[in-house]
Amino acid sequence: MQARNSGVPDSIAQASKQVIALGLAEMAKFRLDKRAFDEAAELCRKSLEFEDSSETRVELAIVSLYAKRPVDAVEQASLAIEKDPQDALAWNIKGEALLQQKDYAGARFFYRNVIVLHSRKLFSQFRQFEVVRGE
Repeated sequence: MQARNSGVPDSIAQASKQVIALGLAEMAKFRLDKRAFDEAAELCRKSLEFEDSSETRVELAIVSLYAKRPVDAVEQASLAIEKDPQDALAWNIKGEALLQQKDYAGARFFYRNVIVLHSRKLFSQFRQFEVVRGE
């Protein structure tokens, strides 16, 4: 609403692209649920044409993983990690894809990073809890 109310055409266009990208990504999730992997992948790719988000890259990596295309999964997870290095799911999916390729050392590296990311998040949440409690 803010973009539309601003009256700035570029803001409106950008907001419209984000809405379209989100709609396509959500449709891809529905197709993935139905195990329609090719359709889900195509919807993800179309979504990326409107907005290149790490979330959609991860979704495409997941689709590729389920479709037994680990090379594509590694590529998409890598792009997601470049965009958001703190995305534990992207690291996990890359590890899974490497495991499918029997790259055990590579998979272990990415799984370790997932553990590190989750540990940092848990520690941060614990510290916030202590602050709230006044400890």
